[in-house]
Amino acid sequence: MLADILRSTGTPDFVKTAVADDGTADFSTREATFITFARGLVKAASGDEQEHVDIHTRFWGIEKECNEFRAKLAALQQPWLLPDSAFCLLRKEASVRKYAAFDSASTRMAAISFTEQASNYPFAWRNEAATAILHKAAEYKTALPEYVENYLHKAACFGAADVEAVEEAILLREQITAPEHAESFQKVATVLEQMIADPALRTDMGFLKEAMAAVDAFDQASNPTALLIENIISDGLTLPSLQKMAAEDSLIVTLTNGVEVDCSKLTKQALAAVDPNLANMELGELASVLPTLPRPDAELLSRILS
Repeated sequence: MLADILRSTGTPDFVKTAVADDGTADFSTREATFITFARGLVKAASGDEQEHVDIHTRFWGIEKECNEFRAKLAALQQPWLLPDSAFCLLRKEASVRKYAAFDSASTRMAAISFTEQASNYPFAWRNEAATAILHKAAEYKTALPEYVENYLHKAACFGAADVEAVEEAILLREQITAPEHAESFQKVATVLEQMIADPALRTDMGFLKEAMAAVDAFDQASNPTALLIENIISDGLTLPSLQKMAAEDSLIVTLTNGVEVDCSKLTKQALAAVDPNLANMELGELASVLPTLPRPDAELLSRILS
């Protein structure tokens, strides 16, 4: 239990080892004293016991870190003390306040928990929570597991629909839809088919949200086992993936002799052989300078790369 809580609250830089929740009080180091302090709070140690621990936290000079942990633990144990703005899923009409994200550690926990529980909510709720969590992650500079980040971007509609995935979504629902829902299926299939026919709709966030909400409503009524509709945005077409591809494309430039060069694959040695200044440039600057090289320099670089 203590290890899980410390993963949620985060720990000071001087806590390096895995936490052994064996109940042993240890004040031999700053790290051991912090763990003993945390264990006492989690287990609600008596006043006398905690006072004894506090003497050691003062000795090691870690009162600040311990007080920060105390505040974070209180927030985790008493979510009703947090403002509405701390929650990524807020639905007052349903008395729902979930996935508190008030610092990097709690944001990471909220992101993972939501991703694991997303199928319990309708699309509108998933979209709201995913968008809020991504904004919190950006605010607190939170690193998220890749599978979590991918799902959040899909649910937030930050990406582009994949034609093959859309076709598979239609086929799956056609196969599992009961006859009494055939008319409703045709309506949602028509919406999805619009994405296949019109590339612009695949990146239109407003259209994607409306389409996914309609398909999700159909799924809730007739196909509760269907894959979540946001999966029509494939991992390779989430916003970070698209941005990465765009950045990579911007590094492919054409020299004045007509030869295409990928700046990301150039070595400093090759660049220095043409002009020592080129070897010291950032990739972005290099991508803007190489297309302007005099023809002789472009020929030289081409020969070096061939």
